Amino acid sequence: MTIPPRFTRAWGESVRKSHSKERCAREVRPFARTEPGHPAPMTTTTWYRRRAVGDLVFIAAAIIAIIIIAHIVFVLLGANTGNDIVSTIADWASFWATWFKGLFTPKDYKMSVFLNYGIAAVFYLIVGGILRRILNDAFA
Repeated sequence: MTIPPRFTRAWGESVRKSHSKERCAREVRPFARTEPGHPAPMTTTTWYRRRAVGDLVFIAAAIIAIIIIAHIVFVLLGANTGNDIVSTIADWASFWATWFKGLFTPKDYKMSVFLNYGIAAVFYLIVGGILRRILNDAFA
């Protein structure tokens, strides 16, 4: 029986795959644990550097979707439109859902807001998720 090469290294030395575009590149990390079941730890700065761009884009898209969903909830519950918070959320949601207004035109206003603004919220979440994946892979 042969011993796999990863267990024959000297203590305190490990090799891990690099997260760059060249997937075959390897990097020596001194003083990392090499026992079975203890992979070489990833440093915090590496993790943040890899994921920051895509995650920021997704957070922005999620905030937009939350604003739109808040407007839908306010309309469905019949919130006071004279309130500053309700009117501000309505203005912001109206801006971000501009492309989706009038997409469906049911007779009931609440159903119209639910459908049109709901599709806008789902659109932003899907596009944000796709962009997150693309950007995280590009900067990995």
